[in-house]
Amino acid sequence: MSRVIYKNQTLLYLFIISFGIQNICFEDFNFGWSFYEDIIRLVFDISAITVLVSVILLVYQIIKIINKETVVVIEIIYLIINIILYYGVVFTSFYLSTQVRL
Repeated sequence: MSRVIYKNQTLLYLFIISFGIQNICFEDFNFGWSFYEDIIRLVFDISAITVLVSVILLVYQIIKIINKETVVVIEIIYLIINIILYYGVVFTSFYLSTQVRL
């Protein structure tokens, strides 16, 4: 069960980061669309919620791994990858916040 959470968490992080990279690369083209600002707003909202919830989730996962009697290497690898990706999501969220008119 926890591996499913790790995988979904990783996929969500990768989606947010890849959207931010796509937005940087195609910024001039994207803002030609009338609805693109709504898409940015939606992804920004998702990234902001993800940043807030992920802190709690990552701390919980760390505590859970530390308190296990057996070491599950794949969970530790997922956790390390998710912590690294979390910082990418934070930076992407900061970038997207500059692209949204509130």
